[in-house]
Amino acid sequence: GKYKGRTEKSRAIMQWVRKEAGRINYRLNNAARTMRTTSSRLIGIVIEEKSLMTHPVITETLKGINEILEESDYMLTITSLSGIRESTLESRIFKEHLLDGIIIVDNIDSARARMMKSIIPACIMVNMNYWEDRFCVRRDEYDAGRTAGSELLQLGYKRALYFDFDIQRYSNKIHHYSAKDRISGFKAGFEGNKTEIVVIKDDPTTFHEYLEKNLNAITPYTVLVAANNLRLFSLTSALSCLSLKAGNDCGLVSLDDETGFLRTFPFLSRVSFPRMEIGRIAGQMIVSLLKGDAKKCASTKIKGKWIAGTTTRNLNAKMGGCII
Repeated sequence: GKYKGRTEKSRAIMQWVRKEAGRINYRLNNAARTMRTTSSRLIGIVIEEKSLMTHPVITETLKGINEILEESDYMLTITSLSGIRESTLESRIFKEHLLDGIIIVDNIDSARARMMKSIIPACIMVNMNYWEDRFCVRRDEYDAGRTAGSELLQLGYKRALYFDFDIQRYSNKIHHYSAKDRISGFKAGFEGNKTEIVVIKDDPTTFHEYLEKNLNAITPYTVLVAANNLRLFSLTSALSCLSLKAGNDCGLVSLDDETGFLRTFPFLSRVSFPRMEIGRIAGQMIVSLLKGDAKKCASTKIKGKWIAGTTTRNLNAKMGGCII
C-alpha cells in the first residue's frame, strides 16, 4: 500500500507534516527542489510558430504529451523555434540548462534537430523527417496513402485527382516526409490497376478555377483526394460553388483529419490518425529515457484508420442499370 515498509511512527510523522503544510497553506517550491535534485522537471516542446497557427491538429499531440508528463510529475513548456533559430547555443533554454529533456515536433530541419539533441541528449522526435532506430515516433503516412488508394480501388473509382503539396510555396522549403509518403503510398494502393492518377500542385485558392475548367471530366467515377486539411477545405468550398455534391457527382477523400471533423465533417471519407496517442507515446518515451530505460524507446510508426463516409460510394453496385 501507500505506507508499505514504513513504521507506525514514520506514518504518524508524515500525516502530521501534511496537516501542518495544509494549515500554513504551504506550496511546493520547484526552484528549491531543482537546487536539491539538479532536475528542473521541465520538458521543452520545440516547434515552429507557424505550425501552431496553420496546423491546429498539433495541439492534439501536445495534449497527449502533457497528459503523460503530468502523470510523471513533469511540466511542459513550449519553445518556439524562432527563438533559437539564429544561435542555438545562445538560447536560454540551452545556455542555462533549464530543461531535463526536449521533444521536437513536426517540420524542423534534421540538421538543427541534431544540434539540439547534441546539447540535450534526452530528446524525442515526433513526426519529423529525422529518423533513427530509437527515440522517434511518427505517423505512417505511406500506409495512410496506400490504405486510401486500396479502398478507392475496391469502390470502383477510375480517376483520381490528387491535390498535393507544392514545396516551393513553403517559406522554409522543408519537404516534410508526409508529402512524399502519402502520394507514394496512394499510388501503391492502385498498383497493377489502370486507374488514372492526376497530381495537382496548384495553390489551394485556385482549386475552384481548376475544377471549373475541367468540369466535363468530373464524373461519379472521379474522386478528389486532399493531401491535407487545407486542401480539403478549399475543395469543399469549390464543390459547393460549382453545385457539385461529394459522394454523388464525384468522390471526396482526405488523407488527414482532426478531432473537430467528428462535429464539422462527420460523413467525410478519410484516413484518421490517433494524434493524442502519438503524443502519449512520445511522453512515455521521454519519461523512460530520463529514467535511464532507453530500451523502451524503440522508434515506432503509427498507422491510420480508414473511415468510410458518404463522400465516397460503392460504384460497383448497380440496380436496374443505374449506379446506386
